[in-house]
Amino acid sequence: MIKRILTASALILGSTLAMAQDFSANGQYYINKYSVAPAYAGFNGNAEGFLGYRSTLGGIDGAPKIMRADANAQFMGNMGLGMQIVNEKSGNFSNTVAYLTYAYHLQLDNDMSLSFGLSPTLIRSAFNLGHATTESSSADPVFASQAGMSATGFDAGFSVMFNMQNLYFSINAPRLICGDLKFKNGIANANRSIMADVSYVIENNKLEIEPVANVDYTFGEGVSVMGAAVVRYNKRAWMQMSYSTDKWIGVGAGFNATGRIAVNYQYEMGTSLLAKQSSGNHEVTVGFLINKAKKTKMPTVFIGEETKPENPKKDNKDIQKLYKEIDRLDNKIDNYHNGAQADNNAAPTPDETPNKWMDNEAKEENEIAEKWDAPVNMPNVKFGYGSAKMFSSSYAAINMFVSEMTRNTGKKVMVIAYVDCMGSKAFAKALAKKRAEAVKSYMVSKGIAGNRIETRGAISRNNRMELEPSIRYNENRVEIRFQK
Repeated sequence: MIKRILTASALILGSTLAMAQDFSANGQYYINKYSVAPAYAGFNGNAEGFLGYRSTLGGIDGAPKIMRADANAQFMGNMGLGMQIVNEKSGNFSNTVAYLTYAYHLQLDNDMSLSFGLSPTLIRSAFNLGHATTESSSADPVFASQAGMSATGFDAGFSVMFNMQNLYFSINAPRLICGDLKFKNGIANANRSIMADVSYVIENNKLEIEPVANVDYTFGEGVSVMGAAVVRYNKRAWMQMSYSTDKWIGVGAGFNATGRIAVNYQYEMGTSLLAKQSSGNHEVTVGFLINKAKKTKMPTVFIGEETKPENPKKDNKDIQKLYKEIDRLDNKIDNYHNGAQADNNAAPTPDETPNKWMDNEAKEENEIAEKWDAPVNMPNVKFGYGSAKMFSSSYAAINMFVSEMTRNTGKKVMVIAYVDCMGSKAFAKALAKKRAEAVKSYMVSKGIAGNRIETRGAISRNNRMELEPSIRYNENRVEIRFQK
């Protein structure tokens, strides 16, 4: 009889309780994406750590309680490392899962990436019947002798995450092998599950709104769906709401007072018959910023250490010094290119001095405007950084001009490629010309005669102190003009 009870207990452990790693992240999701999909490890560039405690079905004896500890960081630029330990206790049962994560982040485009995460996993499950009682309400010596029964196993998880601008989509399979855990008197096994999450961050000055959808499919048990939204203000404070098909309604809030420590609280109220008998679910998460990246790829609740207000007068002096230093370096680079590359036919050698390049560019633009119609800007035609290799996403915009020229065989066009004004003007001019020629080559490949297309490389004359990446990115553009 006792053996049957012990065997049944082990089976209950596998059939009614998922392994700790398979529990969804719940309230942690809003500040700790790594807990949702290991592929996020190191993605935002920060080194971060989190501690979490979750009490489920509060007030009911033996209800699950989950503790988490994890950390992740960027490694060698495009890789990430992470570690997480999760312990879940429910009555006499205890599950502990520890796993390491290796993530690789593949840059597909300037604003598009694909990440992969692989997590070798150690699982330890145990149950203790030492405190079980019989009908006499006294400790049973036979049960007590079986206290401390446990089993250990190994597994592996895999996750993938796709990011395009402010869109994030991940799929996580935390248990791929799902091998049996062999106890002394029985075998327990947890079902496989697949979790998919998608979110989109809407930014408006200091306000961020992130709607979230989560689908969790456990083999043999069915699908659970959660919808949520979090609103953040200045990364200092946030609120969230959620609803799941498991009949839980969640509300929560968090704040970041120091810039390096974030606290989040989540409360869930159940509408099912069992949940109504409890005080609900409570979860507290504390996050720590270990090291902040210079630039993050995704929104984060960490804002780094506070800085003292700058002195405007000192700023003006520093800016003037910076202007002079940039002029000095520009002159030095231009002199090198104009001298060392004078015999290089591939690099232009304009008759300009470093201080006259803006006048020359303006003169060329006036000459073009006399013979050619107003320019049509092609914002979707883009190239690799410092390269004349055109992205395939540029083809659709150019095809419109190819169609127009195919219908009107008498029309000629001029392709003008602009580059930003930072750095050597000789190099910039050569690069711009090569980019314009790349657009021409594509149009010729589509059947347009080469003698109908002229090309010109140009340097943007925007303020040279506008060093923000978004501004410089837009200054590298292509324009097409039809002949008058």
